[in-house]
Amino acid sequence: MSNKEEHSAAAAALSTTKKPTSTSLQHDLLLYLTTHDKLNTWSYANEHNLDHQLIIGTFRSIQSIGDIISMEQQTSRSIAPTDEGKTLIASGSYEYNLFQAVPTDKGIAQSELMKLPNSNIGFAKAMNNGWLQVDKSSKPPIVKRKVDNVHDEVQDLLKRIQSLQLSDANAKEVVELKKRKLVEDVVINYFIVTKSAGFSTNISKGETELTAEMLQTGSWKTLHFKQYNFNAKGMMPSYGCLHPLLKVRSEYRQIFLEMGFTEMPTNSFVENSFWNFDALFTPQKHPARDVQDTFFLSDPAITTKLPEDYVEKVKQVHSIGAFGSIGYQSDWQLEEAQKNVLRTHTTAVSTRMLYKLAQEKTFRPAKYFSIDKVFRNENLDATHLAEFHQIEGLIADYNLTLGDLIGVLYEFFRKLGMNKLRFKPAYNPYTEPSMEVFSYHEGLKKWIEVGNSGMFRPEMLLPMGLPEDVSVIAWVRGGKLNLKGIDDDSSRSKKRKKHSSSSSSSKKQKPVIDNDEDDGEQDYVQHGGWWKVTKFHEINGNIAIEFGTNSYCHSLDNGLFCVGPTRPFGEGPEQQQILTAIRISDNKIALKSGFGKYLAINKNGLVIGRSDAIGMREHFEPVFENGNLALSASNNKFIRFNEEGDLVAMDDSATEVNFIHIRSNAKRIHEKEKRQKELPIEEQGSIRDTEINYVKKFQKFQDKKLRINPQDINQLVEAKTSGSLHEALLDRREKMKSDRYCK
Repeated sequence: MSNKEEHSAAAAALSTTKKPTSTSLQHDLLLYLTTHDKLNTWSYANEHNLDHQLIIGTFRSIQSIGDIISMEQQTSRSIAPTDEGKTLIASGSYEYNLFQAVPTDKGIAQSELMKLPNSNIGFAKAMNNGWLQVDKSSKPPIVKRKVDNVHDEVQDLLKRIQSLQLSDANAKEVVELKKRKLVEDVVINYFIVTKSAGFSTNISKGETELTAEMLQTGSWKTLHFKQYNFNAKGMMPSYGCLHPLLKVRSEYRQIFLEMGFTEMPTNSFVENSFWNFDALFTPQKHPARDVQDTFFLSDPAITTKLPEDYVEKVKQVHSIGAFGSIGYQSDWQLEEAQKNVLRTHTTAVSTRMLYKLAQEKTFRPAKYFSIDKVFRNENLDATHLAEFHQIEGLIADYNLTLGDLIGVLYEFFRKLGMNKLRFKPAYNPYTEPSMEVFSYHEGLKKWIEVGNSGMFRPEMLLPMGLPEDVSVIAWVRGGKLNLKGIDDDSSRSKKRKKHSSSSSSSKKQKPVIDNDEDDGEQDYVQHGGWWKVTKFHEINGNIAIEFGTNSYCHSLDNGLFCVGPTRPFGEGPEQQQILTAIRISDNKIALKSGFGKYLAINKNGLVIGRSDAIGMREHFEPVFENGNLALSASNNKFIRFNEEGDLVAMDDSATEVNFIHIRSNAKRIHEKEKRQKELPIEEQGSIRDTEINYVKKFQKFQDKKLRINPQDINQLVEAKTSGSLHEALLDRREKMKSDRYCK
């Protein structure tokens, strides 16, 4: 019997239970055993209206003290009232209550009687028992008593069942109650308790802990300690849990299995350069094969077991070309191919599996996947490690196309929750065509790179022995710890905050004159020398349009634009993110992409870069206001990126999503130099030199001596900061009353 059934049985038998203290209940139970040979816990609980589990718990507590009692578990089947049955025990059956609601003399309208709770059941049972009659000649029908008094047999029967006076589940009246779901069969677990050799009514619970004080005083020698209860249930041990990376790996694996893929064996981290590079048509002079990018093994340094025929075909394809390819036309060295490395990608495993597939007599289509570690000789930082996981899938079948690859990618990434995908042409040594996969990130509101894909080249597949009409499509989903699209300024801001607080706590502080210059310098460094323009005349030549922080408008070769991936700290925009600005009036510019096409607005408000000349549609107006900058297009709408990641001009007014930064890498005049050149000549130089220049300018001395105000010059420092230096110097001259020296 389960704990749930036992609890239900106990609850069914007891409508209300008393909760005595553990000490008083323990004493009562022991007194009962002094006059009785045994005690049935279930019967005792019902007789004394107590919780059965409380009785069992008390006896177990007594049993843990010593050899005082013995307990033998018993099981019996019985019947007990359901929750509805217990309600009828307390308030009476439905038919009895309905009968009592009928007046003894003139009866009651049937419609009124049927408004009582549970009247449908009660009326049917009362009529079946012959307690009531209906006068249908009356309008409305009247219900009258057919007998003067009745006895609530259902309530009495339920009380007998509850008190265990009736336990025959097959009795006719019990079967009727079961049909009405007023009683149910239960299994009762109870105990028969008897006295043991050490039985006594005077017991002490005993000490449960041996304390340091007991050891120091020696009191433990005379104390009674509670015995260990080895049958008691201990605390549940804390189980381990899956590492987050393993959980993600399991989810990816399940997706591949649902799509019908077979997992490749990837348990060998060490691979030779032949399978890792050469079989993948990667030239031996490729930068990825340098020690700056790859970990080479020192022991064993080389592999000698390679398939000779296949090696010769690969050598031929690389050095002189074959299968319609001219190859790389370079010397191919076996010694280079034999070098052992820590695999740089799991595609090395894919190569082995495809070669194995090609050796079969008859080609059979296959779908493989792998999820495992790869190793790169990276510069370690907060978002890059030398080892990371790579997820890879490939399909080998007859006459596959790029459309098949795109369809599979949509299905795969849909299962990952990425429904908005874009594809960008790319280059890989072993795939042609190749595509980078981008997905729109709802949180970052931008397109981010999520994978790489392509179709394996014939130079890779045909030397293996695969049929010419067999194509292989493949893709990888990198697991590198690179938080793309997230600007991690937290550590730098903390350092600045710490530096700021330490400076503020110093005893001597220099007056802060202007922080804009420092912020401008930091912004200049953060963006790799691309500075933020603040005036229209600064927009000329090479520029980049920045959305957010370090994310730039990125030109695509199809004439559209997307948000490029976030650039690292200290790096400027990529080549495809650089535009050329051409001033065409006092407030308008034209923009040319890196593909030599001018940006314009089509009839749908989409920004496209496909024009060969400048017309009205190619006009853009930078709007500066309250320190913000937005770009208005020829349709008088402000540009922004929409949810699909397209650059559009659709907003009548500029809001947060329209604000941009236009950055330039043209040589700029330092802010200090700019401000210095804007000052009058007499105010250039130090504060003291400036005051002397003013005295020379506004005063002619008869005694050939300069008269300088001896007061502290801190007020002049503040005046220069606030832009009122000219007025402050004239005031100082006035205070000296030096007009007597002037002509």
